[in-house]
Amino acid sequence: MTVLTKRRNQQNMSGDSPSMSSSGAFSFESVVPKPPTTWSEHMRSVLLAAGRMLSLFLFFFFTWPILLLFHGLLTLLDRHNRRVVLKHQQRWPFESVPHVRPVRVAASGEFPIENWHLRCEDGRQRWCYGELLNEEEGNTLGKAQAAGLTILPSEDVPMVGEHYEWAAGNAVTPTKEPDMRAIKAKQRRFLEQYQLGLHNTTEIRRRASPEDAMRDGVEFLLRLQDPYSGHWPNDYSGPLFLTPGFIFTKFIVAGGDIRKMFPPHRDHQHKNDEPCRCGEAERVEMIRYLRNYMNKDGGFGQHTEGHSTMLGTALNYVALRFMGVPADDADATRARAWIRSHGGAVSVPTWGKVWLCIVGLYCWDGINPIPPELSLLPDWFPLSQGRLWCHSRVISVPFSYLYGIRWAPEPHPLLEALRQELYTEPYDQIQWDQHQSNICNLDCYTPLSSTYKLVAVLLKLYEKWHIKSLRRHALEVAWSHVAYDDEDTKFICLGPVNKALDMLLTWIREGENSGRYQNHVSRVADYIYMGPEGMRVCGYNGSQLWDTSFAVQAVCACNMELLYPQQMSLAHHYIDVAQVQKDPKSAAHFYRHRTKGAWNFSTASQSWQVSDCTAEGLRVVLLLRHNPFSVSRIRDAVDEILSLRNAKGGWASYEPTRAPLYVELFNSSDAFKDVMTDYAYAECSSSCVHTLALFREHYPGYRRAEINAAIREGLKFVLSLQRPDGSFYGSWGVCFTYAAWIVASALCISREIPDMANHPSCMRLIGFLLSHQNADGGWGEDVTASVRSLWVDNPSGSQVVNTAWAVMAIMSAAGEAARSLPRWREQISVAVERGIRLIMSRQLVTGDWAQERISGVFNGNNPIHYPGYKNTMPVWALGMYNTWKKTYTAPTAPLMHPSGGI
Repeated sequence: MTVLTKRRNQQNMSGDSPSMSSSGAFSFESVVPKPPTTWSEHMRSVLLAAGRMLSLFLFFFFTWPILLLFHGLLTLLDRHNRRVVLKHQQRWPFESVPHVRPVRVAASGEFPIENWHLRCEDGRQRWCYGELLNEEEGNTLGKAQAAGLTILPSEDVPMVGEHYEWAAGNAVTPTKEPDMRAIKAKQRRFLEQYQLGLHNTTEIRRRASPEDAMRDGVEFLLRLQDPYSGHWPNDYSGPLFLTPGFIFTKFIVAGGDIRKMFPPHRDHQHKNDEPCRCGEAERVEMIRYLRNYMNKDGGFGQHTEGHSTMLGTALNYVALRFMGVPADDADATRARAWIRSHGGAVSVPTWGKVWLCIVGLYCWDGINPIPPELSLLPDWFPLSQGRLWCHSRVISVPFSYLYGIRWAPEPHPLLEALRQELYTEPYDQIQWDQHQSNICNLDCYTPLSSTYKLVAVLLKLYEKWHIKSLRRHALEVAWSHVAYDDEDTKFICLGPVNKALDMLLTWIREGENSGRYQNHVSRVADYIYMGPEGMRVCGYNGSQLWDTSFAVQAVCACNMELLYPQQMSLAHHYIDVAQVQKDPKSAAHFYRHRTKGAWNFSTASQSWQVSDCTAEGLRVVLLLRHNPFSVSRIRDAVDEILSLRNAKGGWASYEPTRAPLYVELFNSSDAFKDVMTDYAYAECSSSCVHTLALFREHYPGYRRAEINAAIREGLKFVLSLQRPDGSFYGSWGVCFTYAAWIVASALCISREIPDMANHPSCMRLIGFLLSHQNADGGWGEDVTASVRSLWVDNPSGSQVVNTAWAVMAIMSAAGEAARSLPRWREQISVAVERGIRLIMSRQLVTGDWAQERISGVFNGNNPIHYPGYKNTMPVWALGMYNTWKKTYTAPTAPLMHPSGGI
């Protein structure tokens, strides 16, 4: 640690100004290994690879009986542990609280909320306080439109992917009418004010017909498109453990100086040479956000719809204190009382323990070991870093590095005060090793397995006698993986947790003035979003691709895409620039999958491929086929989807499943489930099948046999996940209605089931949904349905988003009316019509729908906010209904019965 501190201080004293680099705003030395250039280097590389293969062969040859025995034993232990964990989760006694709450703490007069402005650059989102002087970069098509471009892309016009300098140069001379610059400025301002809650209304106006409701919904949805970037900006928050991580890193780097924690931004200038106050405003708004999501009992949930937990309360209490909230503040007093009344922060879950260790408020002896030597495990080993789910991988590696060096910040009076405030006994007298597995019962969602506890004991023994030279080597390997993800994502990182950790680790190793650290600083704003409740850190650098793809598909479902050519062209532009067009460097060395042709959840710069995002992005290209798109890039996307397929037919989220399921025995996160490997999901698999089927219609000659097999085996896998009651568990949305919609849509578009109307899986799925329809015609699921893996009615009643998913699922799975029994057909028609009436009854006078309960989720116990769903899903359902009702009529052919199929 002394060496690292000295190195950091030397960097800080140097004062060198980093220069420009293509991998980021500032230069740095890459960790990507240089390829061999000489004959001797090539031979050395070949011999090393051959030696590794020979060693691996000999190892397996002599140990395979033992390995097979361990594999079987761990499989049995995993099955038993999953039953234990499922029982624990299904007994989860805690109820949710509303995400939408009255704004208890309004924006201050010093920083009026209307002075915030959203900056979008080819999807990149940043909120700034005050008007900016410099123009946004990128957004070439939007700028060309503002300059007067009226020509839409065609075969005779260069595509966006080939840059739109042509468009700007060929724009018509602006005329007095219309003034496109003024129009786009007005559109952007409406979008900003809507996101800030300044255009909210509760007035409902019932439309005369579903067609009228659909048209008004589409028109409002299109008002929410960014007029320059082309995407639909949205908040993506919910987890309350994200903002503290950024605050902790800022506190350490700034040495506790609040002014240095929130300095003026250096990446922009303000109009009229106004001084930048963005940093000050961010601090005020982050404090306000945390105050507004404090629960009535004084605690904080793990997420915005959660009961108070030790993780949420301990981390957010410390964050408030770091941001300058005094100990005698009313909210701080309530939060501290909650912590102490529950035994103090000793029982915070593992993630909380590590974060508190990082800021010097917990002892490293109080957590189960996370040795950096885990980064040295061979690739074939089930617990190798490369076999873990990517989010667990990129978080566990910096955790292990900081654990390996026993990082501790410089002493600070506030830290000394917090050591007294967080615990019920003197800090120096706490028996830390007795709290390694002490998890507050309010937080413990996935209990530690007996297998993990045994391994933890062995790792404790290793920690006492670890080999120092091996540890030094392991730390360097761990650092190389941290630095690689930074480089490959242009310092956005995979997610906000490893972003904050990587940023801190970079500062520890290279100092505040290093190119790497400055690149990190420049990307912090990508995660921060402003809203009516205040400013928060989001769960990704945005949901740009995801929300844009759904918005376009909703318009297409209404058959209205040709009525809005400018908006659809602009959306197509964003889909174009959001595609990843190259593979990662040294991908295999750093456990990365191919990315060429992929789309991710947010922006191309973030670069992490996602299976269903690639499918949804490609689907937009196929639906907007009047906009040109390179056939080679379409094929790249198909290649990417096929490359992500598991051997058993399904699709996981980021990468094909790499580890056996028993690695979940070693889940030490306490508060999350299914985090150790990338599982195949019903939603990801269905989304990929859906898009492959659509691609097959338009390009029947490309990889036809492989695509046919992928669709057939993918559907077989999805149907194998159906429960006896007919439901499908949704892992990425709340919950059973979400999965039902995604699955039913894929079944319908694939045309692999010859008689969906009478297919048992479809009938059971519809029957399940009908059994949960509320008296008002809608459906409403609570987030605890995801937590408990059981249907749980939403305490707020029917939800518009759940209702839209349910009616779309029923319409997709219903098949042809002519092949249904009359009574069954009538049940379906009545159920769908009642659901549509519920959606229409909630539509606001503006054409929008009010925000209700949270509708997204991940890892079982982590709801996350998708506000765009309330804008797209009702419109999508209305559009689909207006087409479906014309064909789902009385039978004109004899009733038929199942004749086979899947």
